[in-house]
Amino acid sequence: MSIPMILHPGNENLGLSLKRSIPCQILETKIRKFPDGESYVRFLEPVTPGPLVILASLNQPDTKLLPLIFAANRARDMGAKPLILVAPYLAYLRQDQEFNKGEVVTNREFATLISNYFDHLITVDPHLHRIDSLNQIYSISTDCLQSAPLIAQWILKHVTKPVVIGPDSESKQWVQEIAHMADAPYEVFSKQRLSDKEVQLKLPDMTPYQDHVPVLADDIISTAGTMIEAVNGLKKLLPLAAVCVGIHGIFANNSHLKLQANGIRELITTNTISHSTNQIDVAPLITSAVQEYLVRIGVKVSK
Repeated sequence: MSIPMILHPGNENLGLSLKRSIPCQILETKIRKFPDGESYVRFLEPVTPGPLVILASLNQPDTKLLPLIFAANRARDMGAKPLILVAPYLAYLRQDQEFNKGEVVTNREFATLISNYFDHLITVDPHLHRIDSLNQIYSISTDCLQSAPLIAQWILKHVTKPVVIGPDSESKQWVQEIAHMADAPYEVFSKQRLSDKEVQLKLPDMTPYQDHVPVLADDIISTAGTMIEAVNGLKKLLPLAAVCVGIHGIFANNSHLKLQANGIRELITTNTISHSTNQIDVAPLITSAVQEYLVRIGVKVSK
């Protein structure tokens, strides 16, 4: 069967890439704001009983969540089941405990909302800290896809003699995996976050890598503060300009411009969030995950 898919605004490019590799029908929808800021959602084509994929990368989640819920609830009323949310970037994973008295642990609240309206969640490299798995907070089944092989393939193709560098200890396992697949050495910085926008990095000994191209890799680039601090530190230690790689390019306040103007060789991201820096396509990962899930629940997908 051909799988119907709804694209949340901003996901058109990734949706078209998915359409080239999975048998799906993109259903035309209209999502807009009324003058008072309320959301308007309309399906312009029929939603038929059976599986439905909604593609919605959840950067800027507060703007996107209500239209997403409205669409999911209406689709279920029209017979769609299971409802599969493909959220290449998954928001609300930062606040995973009560750091200060009275704080809301928003990762659990957000997970409850999504679990109430969908049957399955597919995402790419979720930003997990103090939880080991999304299944600890989501009551629906989840697939967490890993972009490391795609990043390693990009490095092998585009960078001669790389050294892969992670910004903090939490990135070690991920950076180590990329470096192994790219047949490259790796190093990891230690990071102290001073505020939401300011970090301080302690650099490792880079003496052995004077003829290597530094590849700075991070899962999320938001304000780009960590990347800029790392680039500035590496300028003092290595002669070659850095390549900066991010899985999820949020780039708050156009921070990519500041990073690009800081003497780097190149800035690239995956297309989990649509941006001019996208060079790594995660569609093959998502295609496989959707097909494998449908097979698990007994739905035959057309070749």
